[in-house]
Amino acid sequence: MNRGRLEGSLTVEAAIVFSMVMIVIGTILVTGIEVYKDSSMTIRKTSVVEKGGVESFRKVELGKSNLETFLKRIKGE
Repeated sequence: MNRGRLEGSLTVEAAIVFSMVMIVIGTILVTGIEVYKDSSMTIRKTSVVEKGGVESFRKVELGKSNLETFLKRIKGE
């Protein structure tokens, strides 16, 4: 008789644990969807011109070429 009682309590415990796991997974999914919505709205509101992406890229490339020229002068090439 005692053995049947233990198996039943294990089933109840597993049901409680499974319920908590499902709640955690649901919370993670809802949070992920909200982050996605916020990110997509921010991307839609921000244009490339506001961030100056092309200008920043050109400055980086100019900096690279200037650095290469400077290093060649130091090496004596």
